[in-house]
Amino acid sequence: MRWCWLLLIGTLAATAAEPSPDTASQRAMLEGVQKTAARYQDELPDFVCTLMTKRYEDQSGKGKKFKLRDTDEVEFRYVGRLAYRTVLKINNKPAHQETLTGFRSDSVLPVVGFLPDWLLGPGAKTKFKWSRWDAVGDKRAAVFTLQLPPKDSRLPLSNNRGSAMVGLDGAMYVEPVSLMVLRLELQIEIPRDNPAMDVLNSSFDLDYGPVSIAGQEFFLPIRTQVQIKSYLGVISKNETEVVRYQKYSAGTSLTFGESNR
Repeated sequence: MRWCWLLLIGTLAATAAEPSPDTASQRAMLEGVQKTAARYQDELPDFVCTLMTKRYEDQSGKGKKFKLRDTDEVEFRYVGRLAYRTVLKINNKPAHQETLTGFRSDSVLPVVGFLPDWLLGPGAKTKFKWSRWDAVGDKRAAVFTLQLPPKDSRLPLSNNRGSAMVGLDGAMYVEPVSLMVLRLELQIEIPRDNPAMDVLNSSFDLDYGPVSIAGQEFFLPIRTQVQIKSYLGVISKNETEVVRYQKYSAGTSLTFGESNR
């Protein structure tokens, strides 16, 4: 265990000391990330994935007293670039026996997680800026800040009072050789002219990793954490793990299996 920590410390120290790439190299890296994301969009087969989510709440609003609210198991079918959701289990019981209410976050993965054109495509209005060298686990990472205003976003946020397209502000961690996105750390920007939304602030993190679909390896979301605070002061936190990816075919059915981590 000690050598693992020493390796991580050495990686962080090396990246911290590394000089920033010049402007042309930064631009080339971003263009490479966009091309890689576009290629994956084209090459991804229709697939099914299973999401396991633990939902927590902190009534104190301080973020230090989270209590488990419930768990749910959701199946996503990604067919023709459209996502279809089916709730399979709630608290380990068939979904028809339980009712799932409150803050839901499983739509983050299909809307943002697969790096859509509105976020990374050639016509996207996302603004990127070089930040620093860092590390994600034992992988060296180039970090760019990103910003996308609500008017140019396609990420919806909704509750029982209304809905709105929300903007994004955060960081993108990129493996500089493969140009794969390793992690997204994002804050949600809520339009101020939408009084129906009772959300004070929200953030979510997405981690990516290698997964196998029909014998072909892809680099896809494997874990998300979403946190949201209402004006009432309650903080909700959802932790989701993608436990399996599988190629979609008519009649495909999934059950809980081994994690892709």
